Order: sequence, then structure tokens, then C-alpha cells
Amino acid sequence: MKKKIAIFTLPLRNYNYGGILQNYALHQYLLQNFDVEVETIDMQFGNKESLKRKVKMFLHKTLYQGYYQFRKKSNQYLESFITSKINLSKPLHSQTEIVKYLNDRKIDVLITGSDQVWRFDYAGEGKYKQMYLHFDQKVNAKKISYAASFGFDEWKFFEKTREIQTYLRTFDGISVREDSGRGILKNTFSLEADHHLDPTLLLDRAHYHQLLLQTEKPKTEKKILYAYILDIDNKKIQVLEKISLNLSAELKMIELTSSKLREIHNHNYKDFLHIKAETIPKWLEGFQQADYVVTDSFHGMVFSILFDKSFVALGNKKRGMSRFESLVKMFEMPERLHTEFDEQKMTAVLKTKVNEKRTAQLLVSERKRTYEYFSEFLIPKKR
Repeated sequence: MKKKIAIFTLPLRNYNYGGILQNYALHQYLLQNFDVEVETIDMQFGNKESLKRKVKMFLHKTLYQGYYQFRKKSNQYLESFITSKINLSKPLHSQTEIVKYLNDRKIDVLITGSDQVWRFDYAGEGKYKQMYLHFDQKVNAKKISYAASFGFDEWKFFEKTREIQTYLRTFDGISVREDSGRGILKNTFSLEADHHLDPTLLLDRAHYHQLLLQTEKPKTEKKILYAYILDIDNKKIQVLEKISLNLSAELKMIELTSSKLREIHNHNYKDFLHIKAETIPKWLEGFQQADYVVTDSFHGMVFSILFDKSFVALGNKKRGMSRFESLVKMFEMPERLHTEFDEQKMTAVLKTKVNEKRTAQLLVSERKRTYEYFSEFLIPKKR
């Protein structure tokens, strides 16, 4: 009989490309390699709000329906991918509903991960317990994490240390995405953990080609420099333009809806009705068709590696460096991680090719370790 798996991860309706794809990839990997059923728990609740706050939000949404409809429509392509490619549970509005759902469905294994599920300011006060698979009532299922991330290099939430230690000790297996995560678990919680690939790296490049609108690079005389920058500004654009000139490459950038939405409110949204988030196939094509990539995104770096592109990753200390450092260390590419927008240094690195053979060898080895980890919990033991 198929084992039933329920995944807990950060809300997919944050409409983050990497966040959506890591969940999609974990679904696909588990279905391809094990005799299982998989779903992601759709938690439709957040921090506790006062009655006054709830009434205020209800009135605001009623008064400015057009604005809220616009925000939903701007992400319609990402929403379509979520609903068509990921198996979501029915919407669950409280911890009590989650427990009842898991027990009624007779879920065998709970997985938390991947992404920064153990980062409090991302999970929020309302969801962090679920990210640590803690419930006020008993759930009859094994608990494991896969490539979970704390989001920071060091543990920062000392007032919650004992509470979180209690939750983690109920796990049957702990897997993290960064070396620093193993350090936090050992030094703060006295627990051992495995270090594994982000789920997006578990799927072969050929799998992602099936999602692309076109798999061949457009015929053009110029090479392509693809820039996927979350924290963009005019100064960075000027440096990117200089780098593209040095490389004799055409600069291509993606306009991020999430950054645009920060400029938009209920009084000016009609000026932005043309804004729509790019589709996931189009986002992936940016990496697949590029000759060079510059990115400050963790998953931008992941797909640069997966598609064997010459890239520079820009680490951001405020966002957390550990996931960047851990990944370039795993794939033996430390020279590709930079902390400054230095035109000459970045150009020099981009002119060097990646070692495709070594990358392929490391992927085989790391995927084997992941399979062994999941096998312990998903393949029935012989009597």
C-alpha cells in the first residue's frame, strides 16, 4: 500500500519562484522514486489578529475590491502553476483542522522543508510550530525534515531554544540544506543532522526542459547575460550593462512583480494594471538560454549550476550567507560567490567555464545520499 506523505513548507502564495519550484521538485522526486502519495498542506492562517484588526481588514477589502483583485491577477500565472502542478490539501484554517485532516487521511510521514521553514520572521508567529511539526494534539505519523533551513548562519532566537529543542527531539530524521544548519543543531540543540541538496537539484535538467516553452536558445549572434537580481537598483544596472559590454553579450533581466508591488497601493493600482508575474517556464528559460548569469538569489544560483552556466552569485549578509556558501562549497565553486558588485572581478569569473563533468559527478553522489535518507522512512522494511 502506498505511503502517504504530507509536506509542510512556507506559503506558496508568497509567489516566489524558488519557493514554488522547490516544493514542486520535492513532489516530483518522491513520486518518481518511491511508491507514495504526496500532498502539500495548504495552511490558510497566519498570526493571531485582534477583532479590531479583522474588522479593519474586512472593511478595507470590501472598499478596495479592485485593488485586491488586481494583486491576485498579477500573479495569475504562478497561481496556475501551483494549482496545476502541485497537489495541495484542501485549505486548512487552524491547527485543529490540520490535525484532524492528517489523522483522517492516515498520513504516514510528515516532511518539513525545504527552504527557510525554520526562519521565524518568514514562518511567522502563527505558523512556526507547524514548520517544526508540532501540534497540540497527537498526529500518528513519522516526522522528518528535508533540506530545511534556519535562514541564518547562527541561532538568534535564544528565548525559544528550549521550546524548539523539545519539538526537534520528536523528529525521526533531520535533514538540513546548509552546513551552518548542522552546526546550529549540534551546538544549540545537541542533535545530529544530515546535509542534503535543495529539492530543485534532485531533478535532472531534462525534467525542467519539459516545462520550458522552447528548449533551444534563440538564434542570435550575441551571447546572453541573464541577470536575476532581487535587490536591484540603478547602480547595479549600470554595472551589469558594463559587464555585458565586456562580454559582448546582450543583457536580459526579469521584471520582478514582487518588487513592483511594493510601489502599489489601493489609490494608484490602476496605473500598474499591465504588471503580471512572469511564468515559471519563462523564468526557467532565462537560465537555460543564457551564456552567463548574475544573480543574488539562492535558487538563481541553483538553476545556474543545474544548467551548467558560467555564473556569479552575489551573497547578501542581511538575507543570510550560509546557503550561498554551503552550495558553492558543495559544488567546489567558491570563486563564483561575491559580496560586492565589482565589474572587473565579476567579468573575469564569468569568462571562465564551469567544470560540467565534476558538477555531474557531484549531483550523482548527492542524489544517492538523498535517496538513502528517504529510503529509511519510505521503503517498508523486510521482515
